[in-house]
Amino acid sequence: MTSSAPLQIYPTKTSNRENQLFRIEYDKNTGFYSITNPTTGMSVDVKGASTEDKTHTQVYPSHDRCNQDWLFEQDKDGYYTIISRC
Repeated sequence: MTSSAPLQIYPTKTSNRENQLFRIEYDKNTGFYSITNPTTGMSVDVKGASTEDKTHTQVYPSHDRCNQDWLFEQDKDGYYTIISRC
C-alpha cells in the first residue's frame, strides 16, 4: 500500500516549516511542471487521476503519470492558475 496525504494550505506566518517548501521543475520534453516536496520526495497529485471538478489534491510518491503534471497560466491580474494535465 502506498501512503498519501491530503494537500493542505496554511498561512506561512502560522507554520513556516520544511513541509511547506516545494520544488517546481519544468520538463522541456513534456512542457509540464512537477511540484515536489524536497524533504519527503512526494509530489502534488490529483487523487485517482480524476478529471472531475473539485477533485482533491494530495501529496503522493512521485511517478510518471498525468496526475502529477501541471501547467501554470498567468491571469491578467498577475496571479497564476495551476492546471492539472489530466
